[in-house]
Amino acid sequence: MADKSTHQKDKAKKSTQSKPKSRQPSGTLEFSPTPDLLSELPEQSNAQPARQAAVLQLQRQLGNAYVQRQVARQEEEEAPAVKLPNPKSLTLEKELEGHPFGPTLQREDVAPEDAVETPAAEITLKLKDPDVNTRLSEKEIQEKHGKADIAGYTKPTIKFEAPEISQFEIKVTVTISFAIDLAKEFKGGRKQVLRDHENAHILIAEKVANEFVLGPLKDQLEALPDFSRANQAQIQTAFGEKYQDFSDNEGDESEAFDDVDYPRMKEAYYGVKTSLADLSSGSAEVKTMVDAMDAFNDGGKAAAADAETLGGLIQPLAEAQDALSEDDLSRLQYNADFKNKVASAEEIVAG
Repeated sequence: MADKSTHQKDKAKKSTQSKPKSRQPSGTLEFSPTPDLLSELPEQSNAQPARQAAVLQLQRQLGNAYVQRQVARQEEEEAPAVKLPNPKSLTLEKELEGHPFGPTLQREDVAPEDAVETPAAEITLKLKDPDVNTRLSEKEIQEKHGKADIAGYTKPTIKFEAPEISQFEIKVTVTISFAIDLAKEFKGGRKQVLRDHENAHILIAEKVANEFVLGPLKDQLEALPDFSRANQAQIQTAFGEKYQDFSDNEGDESEAFDDVDYPRMKEAYYGVKTSLADLSSGSAEVKTMVDAMDAFNDGGKAAAADAETLGGLIQPLAEAQDALSEDDLSRLQYNADFKNKVASAEEIVAG
């Protein structure tokens, strides 16, 4: 496809004055703060699983990417390169017996509608793990895809297959695969920032496929008289129309996502390269968060898994997190020093 069928990623070192209009989700991305869960810990000594779940939730909130939160509140990026199915996938032919197209004799005690068959379509979505290439430099990625100011590139491919077709039943598999290029200059936290952004496009593709492909394709196929060879050109047409719907909507939603996520990525890159001490000195809310995390780690070790004490220490964490701005969250979630503090909290709960 043309430019509309590919995704480009934000260049890590780009100026904060401008943002590339490039396009581009296998990890699971989560960011759904639930401070109530943290504040309602039971006091019983056997409540360790609940305590553990609470702090692990905190770790996901404060130590990992919150790209999914971004995905949920806006629309996102450019359409992928997609391949239509090989027409041979529709040539499977089964010899049918007992299903004549002409009039048939009916027993007098059988209502005519009992003998009528209606078309039934079964549509299955399959997402393949992305093929990630980290061997190319930024320059090579830009030359390969003909785009400036990119450090990553994601190209989805969608395939429609109908290996099982009978007169009144069809089974279709919609497979989406992803080829991802990540610049080899990106290491550690910077690479994770870029990768999390790319991973979000997998979530976008899944969302768009469920909304604009699976249900609508089922309805369109089941509106046909049957799935005989005479109607297989219409089946192929339905595949082509649903490909276009996927391409258009995936492109629009991915572009909208990029517009929102590029500023977050800039803050995340800043958090990777800046010490936690400097982040704390630049933000009173970050300092409060770090102090609350230190208090939990120090008090948690002394509490020796006392549920009541841990519950009292977790509540300030939830309150500190609520006070953080989105920029502060973006900076903290990839900061190595802060992630070490979160790891220590996990050990306290697990121990």
